[in-house]
Amino acid sequence: MLIGKLTKALILTLGLITYVIGQDFRDETIQITYPTTGTMIDTNFVDATFTIADYFDLGTPGCASCDGFIEVFVDGSSVDSIYSADAIIPLTGLSEGNHTLIVEAV
Repeated sequence: MLIGKLTKALILTLGLITYVIGQDFRDETIQITYPTTGTMIDTNFVDATFTIADYFDLGTPGCASCDGFIEVFVDGSSVDSIYSADAIIPLTGLSEGNHTLIVEAV
């Protein structure tokens, strides 16, 4: 039993969905490196990080010399598009409770 000051924490339940047209046979195109499943965050923001497979070249939508870009969803809503493999995904304004982070290669 905890006695004393109560602190609020956000629990992020992370899921990973990867859709890559023409490359469905390859596993783990994208991997979320932070936060990990079950991470408790004591603020309403977090900088998420990821890695992407070497064979997937990121670029802008419609790019002729790349494989695609990354779409980021929190709790089913699109929150960002990523065009660079070294990008950090800032997630802000998170409410207390469980959240699902989905990163999709498109």
